This record gives sequence, structure tokens and C-alpha cells, in this order.
Amino acid sequence: MALKLSKTPTSDFIEYGRFRKKSSAMFLIIVVSIIIAAVLVYLGFLRHLKLFEGTWIVTFLSHVKTHLFAYTFLGLFYACLFGGLFFMLIPIEAFYVAALKKGLLTPYHILFMFLGLITSYSINYIIGLRFSKLSKNIVSPKKFYRVKILINKFGKLAILFFNIIGMGSQQLTAVLGVFRYNKTRLLIFSLTGQLIKYTIITAAALGLF
Repeated sequence: MALKLSKTPTSDFIEYGRFRKKSSAMFLIIVVSIIIAAVLVYLGFLRHLKLFEGTWIVTFLSHVKTHLFAYTFLGLFYACLFGGLFFMLIPIEAFYVAALKKGLLTPYHILFMFLGLITSYSINYIIGLRFSKLSKNIVSPKKFYRVKILINKFGKLAILFFNIIGMGSQQLTAVLGVFRYNKTRLLIFSLTGQLIKYTIITAAALGLF
């Protein structure tokens, strides 16, 4: 799906209400960071106080943690589900390499991993599609504009490239959701790029080159 662009050069792009948008984005990031920090502090230092013992939150977190550190099918699914969200900073690649070096990866693990990526990238797309204002507060307008240029100039190759290098691919799916880019095409090229990336990582980790 072609995206119509303004002919305004990037250097002339003006962000209106920049301070307000940045403030909203910073507030959202701070809130999410506080929630994540609170969860980590609780799991690391306050579990013995049993403040939330018996609640569904603790049960779910314990379930996720158990599967993550056991590198189960669900563990890899959760790593890709949460790490694939554009507002989370979880190094999926590091988790993958750790599982690979422990010899705990099978074709079924890869299947669950890509199911996690499909789910998280679909969520990113839907957030961009349905909550464009929220997405624009998290991803700066300049980045939106640059993505429009890249997609118009390089098309599917840009999606493939972002996913191979593993930088910004999560944000890209949210941005393209705002632009109502074809979801099927986006997922196909995103997953193809991810497959290439993890093939390279696997070969490197196993010393094949």
C-alpha cells in the first residue's frame, strides 16, 4: 500500500506542540518504567514479605518466570510476546542465545517463538491502528516521518532490513499501523526478516562462520 508523502524535506519538518507531546510520552514511559521496576523489586527483594501472596498477579508472574528460566516452549513464547512489544525493552536475542547455548532449542521452540512474535507485532499494529495518538506520543513525529520516507522509497526491503538488524522493528509495526499499512504484507516481511536474523545468530553462536 503506497503512502502519500508531503514533499517537505526532513530538515524542514516542524513538530507542533513538541513540548506537550514529549511530556506526554515521558509521563507514559515513566509510568511503565515504574511498574516494571516495582515488579522487579518485588520479585528480587520483597517476595519474602508475601504482600501479594495468593493474588493472580503473583501467580501469573511466577508462572512466566518459571517458564522463562526453564527455557520451555511457553518461556520462549513469553520472551517474544513481551519483548516484541514496542514499548518494552527486553533483549529477545540474548534470551535466544542463552537457550541455544544450553542446547534447549528445538523446532517446537522456534514455532512458539514465532507465535510470540506474531502476537506481539500484531498488538503493536493494532495499537498503532486504534490508538494513533498514544503511539505518536511514544514514537516521535520525526521518526514517523522518516518511516514514511523509507517505506515509500524502499517498500518491503525497508521492513525486511529493520527486522534483520533487530533495531526499531517493534516501533516500525506500530508506526505502520497508524498508516494502515497492509497487515498481512507487514507480518510476512517482518517474520522473514526475523527468520534471517535468527538464522545468522544461530550460525554465529554455533561457530559456523
